[in-house]
Amino acid sequence: PIVTAQGDIFGKRGEKLASIITDESWKTHPSPNKLIGNWGFGVGGYGGEIWDANKEIEEWNLASYNDQSWSNATVYNPALKISAQRVEPNRLSAEIKPVAIESRPDGTYRIDMGVNFAGWTEIAVEGKPGDTISFQFSERQQDDMTFGLHNLYVVGPSGKGTFRNRFNYSSGRWITVKGLTSAPAMEDIKGWMVRTDYADATSFTCSDPLQNWIYNTVNWTFENLSLGGYIVDCPQRERFGYGGDAHATSETGMLNYSLGAFYNKWLEDWRDVQGTEPMVGNMNDPSWARRQEGSGRKLGGGILPQTAPTYHGGGGPAWGGIVVTLPWFMYQYQGDLRVLEENFEMIKGWLAFLDTHVENNLLKRYGGQWDFLGDWLWPGATAQGMNNYSDENLFFNNCYWIYNLKTAAKVAETIGRRAEAGKWKRQAEISSQALHDKYYHADDHNYSDRTMRSLSAALYGDIMPQEIRPLVMQRLEREILLNRNGHIDVGITAGAMLFKVLREEGRDDLIYAMTSQTTYPSWGFMRENGATTIWEMWEKDLPGHSLLHSSYLYPGAWYIDGVGGIRRRDDSPGFRKVDIRVPKLPEEKLSWAKTRFNSPAGTIESYWKRENGKTMLVVTVPPNCSATVYFPDETGRSIRENSGLAKVAGKKNGYRLFEISSGNYIFEN
Repeated sequence: PIVTAQGDIFGKRGEKLASIITDESWKTHPSPNKLIGNWGFGVGGYGGEIWDANKEIEEWNLASYNDQSWSNATVYNPALKISAQRVEPNRLSAEIKPVAIESRPDGTYRIDMGVNFAGWTEIAVEGKPGDTISFQFSERQQDDMTFGLHNLYVVGPSGKGTFRNRFNYSSGRWITVKGLTSAPAMEDIKGWMVRTDYADATSFTCSDPLQNWIYNTVNWTFENLSLGGYIVDCPQRERFGYGGDAHATSETGMLNYSLGAFYNKWLEDWRDVQGTEPMVGNMNDPSWARRQEGSGRKLGGGILPQTAPTYHGGGGPAWGGIVVTLPWFMYQYQGDLRVLEENFEMIKGWLAFLDTHVENNLLKRYGGQWDFLGDWLWPGATAQGMNNYSDENLFFNNCYWIYNLKTAAKVAETIGRRAEAGKWKRQAEISSQALHDKYYHADDHNYSDRTMRSLSAALYGDIMPQEIRPLVMQRLEREILLNRNGHIDVGITAGAMLFKVLREEGRDDLIYAMTSQTTYPSWGFMRENGATTIWEMWEKDLPGHSLLHSSYLYPGAWYIDGVGGIRRRDDSPGFRKVDIRVPKLPEEKLSWAKTRFNSPAGTIESYWKRENGKTMLVVTVPPNCSATVYFPDETGRSIRENSGLAKVAGKKNGYRLFEISSGNYIFEN
């Protein structure tokens, strides 16, 4: 049956079956369930929910129940434009069972769920009638409660009951239970991650246990952040849909999950909030309060807040700029031209807003104290101070703005908007020259403050003359391997830039250097310190920061298109044509990897292994598709292909190239 917005229900043949209309004839009664706190950031916290078993009404939802004492509903007619839900609903996923229960001297019980997660819990309890039992959630073993997340259960006349979430959700690994008269049993405790019900698209595993841990933990973290049809920064403290975090996670998402509906819905959220005041508003506004909180005040024009649909939180050009990069990524990965057409006016409005803050062909600082952030949370950032008024931030944000201009020009060209494409392309060229001239250090082939984040931003925006780019890449390589001893030295935004550059350059060796570390700062350091989700910061022990966060999820894309070697092609959106490339990593570091990716064009599989100096690659190409295989070109070794159907296509960058059509193939040397 089809249900319309008016409440009419129609059958398969178009016949009207019934109408369900919410009006004043509906009945209401106070619920046993109430919220704790205000369920909002900075105004009392997200708290949780309380269930009062003394207010339960048996069989209230049966037709035989007498509701004569209930009140009539009040009808409201808000002036809202209603649109269809464009994303899968939230669902309970991945049932989680406790691994330990500690009985403590003060009469409380500490439940260890074994993994940090965001979702619902169900706990059977016993207590004195009328007593209140509390459930406190914590990400940190030493704290009973983090971020004020807790639920309450008021015991009914029987002295027994079961707390279950119904509306809010909690986040943490440990649950401290207070007020019980007997110990909870392991079998009476359950948890579930709650997330948007999109489908998995990918499986990946390789010979390196640390890389497998990073891949699985990145994906687990991503899923725990995706409740409600958008990616939040964290599920416990803010729950905001930050554009900067989306920039850092979207390719990881698209290469591991089927997110076409999910991201289309989120882009609709961004269109809805365009023209809304950011968190801190206009830096010249005389009201200090106006610069401290998200008002939701409509300013009009192309300005964007830093989050959607939440229009709150700090950020900068790389936050609002998600409205350019996300549609382009979706077109590249999904092959859907409509996403470019549907969001073009939003892109145009955003760039027009930035144009009002351009002087001498460079973007200048705008907004309040939180509106022009550059990179965020690089190692040691809180100790150094996150100065968004710095000259380095001007350079960083200009690089991103230029990347936005170049990407928008590609969008415009693709949908036939040649005037805008030409305008944005010319501006990008002029501004690239101006930025390079102002910030380039010829003695060091470096930029701005000579940090890894400035190098990443410069290469990401591709602001240098092309003959200099290899020299800047060499400088980045030296920064990673020598100056940082193989460690990463970027945060959320520059990290996404860095990994994007290295993935496109085919520098799997440099990414592997950073993902194989186990000392600070690294993903391996998180594992060594007991992490089950990816942290907000490279540092663990700074209070008030999240241990389940979107900050550093960008390796998730590399495992598929780098280690797995399934690489999209710019000339074939949607994976009709694909490159399969064995990564340039020594056998002693990675000896095999197996990847299966359910692309929009069909299932692509890649399995490669190295053993005793020999390499084998097994490839599956879906029907009506083709692939270019990049197989290592090693001196003195011939390459055999089992079917005899692969066509030799030359050599490139240390690889022998073969063209193959749909089917299964085995390459060996």
